[in-house]
Amino acid sequence: MKLILRRKDVHADTTDGTLHIELARRGCNIVERLCDTAEHTPTMLPTGEYAVTIAFDARFDRKMPMIRLTNAGQTVGVLRFGNGVYTLRDGSIIVGEHRCRGLCIKSKTTFDRIYDRMLKASQRNEQITLTVE
Repeated sequence: MKLILRRKDVHADTTDGTLHIELARRGCNIVERLCDTAEHTPTMLPTGEYAVTIAFDARFDRKMPMIRLTNAGQTVGVLRFGNGVYTLRDGSIIVGEHRCRGLCIKSKTTFDRIYDRMLKASQRNEQITLTVE
């Protein structure tokens, strides 16, 4: 499973973008839009490719998609639900529907939908990657 984060509106404190998934259908790679994203610009991830694993996160007291450096395995962020970006302390990405700069709504519903897809891919032993553009 390949996720692609495309940043489109970068400001000093907030970054808004869209999250896409690349699907292989009938020999063709199709890129499908999943949702909007929000990030805190001072702590956002640099462009590049990251591994994503499903692991327990003590802050949320549940399993979450952990964004890790591909070569070191160090956790550098979490794909998560939330509203605004100002509480983010690391390279985390909030998913949802864009409402205004740095704010997503319907985040929990969007997250649950994406998490289910990621969990199924993980159970099939598919490697999950996130490419930040």
